[in-house]
Amino acid sequence: MAGAEAVEFAQPQWRPYAILGAGIIVGSIGVIFIREAQLEGIPTMALVAIRMLIVTVLLTPRILTHHLPEIRGLRPRDWLLIGFAGANFSVQLIFSFEALNHTSVLIASVIGSSVPLWVALLERFILKTHINRYVANGLLLAMGGGIIISLSALSGGGAGGGDNPLLGGSLALSSAMLAGAYFIVGRTVRSRTSFLTYTWLVCCFTAATTLVICLFTGVSLTGHSTEGYFWVLLVALGPQLVVQSSYNYTLAYLPATFVSLTGQVMTVGNAIAAYLAFSQVPRPLQIFGGAIILAGVTMATIGQNRSLKKPIHDEH
Repeated sequence: MAGAEAVEFAQPQWRPYAILGAGIIVGSIGVIFIREAQLEGIPTMALVAIRMLIVTVLLTPRILTHHLPEIRGLRPRDWLLIGFAGANFSVQLIFSFEALNHTSVLIASVIGSSVPLWVALLERFILKTHINRYVANGLLLAMGGGIIISLSALSGGGAGGGDNPLLGGSLALSSAMLAGAYFIVGRTVRSRTSFLTYTWLVCCFTAATTLVICLFTGVSLTGHSTEGYFWVLLVALGPQLVVQSSYNYTLAYLPATFVSLTGQVMTVGNAIAAYLAFSQVPRPLQIFGGAIILAGVTMATIGQNRSLKKPIHDEH
């Protein structure tokens, strides 16, 4: 596999690694920004809505000056899929952020990192792709790790698990499953739209969906502390713009498998950041279960990459 990747990608210089490393660092401490905003009293839905509004506003000038012809050329089916992706992303972010209110950063991050497994399953049942043994074994490992973490949660709460680790873990799992659907839809639409156009449109629909949810649930976007808004701004600039941009930049220079596996490093970074900032000390069973889930996700990611590299033969 290494030999094949060396042919497809030019020998990278130090810059892609440095940019990817910066993205990992920002992504690792981004969870601190989210928790600090929540601790300042910013409701989860307001946090998501304000974050997406900030990103939408920042991208709008570029879109209006360079991408309007592309937007006008979108088909009705594209608009439907993008709208679904935006609504999906809104609920996904709400679940992901709300999970941090009920369980530890370690549990939420590890379970949330299982996205590749759900992408593989959705591709199997929706796109009728084949699941190879790496993906299947990775799924089994991840399920085993999830059971171990659940047993740890049932054995008692405490600082290592949060006030309701089962609820938090369920929210993180739901977020990961929704993210899998988001990627499947994105892969369909992205073949016909540029990255920036797709990102901006999804942000618009995500912000609109979250604002509607806030309206019907009575969640206000105003009246919160200045410090709370400061942390929300960092959430928008850090995890949303810096991390996403670093990933998209390095994909042009480094193998996709290598870039995707750095998400596992970010999960470890999240746990370390939570320990330093909030004194969240995971229990041994949680660490063990988390390690098994990460191993399963890593195996599934490598398995998906091997499937993509297999030559396709016409059947007669």
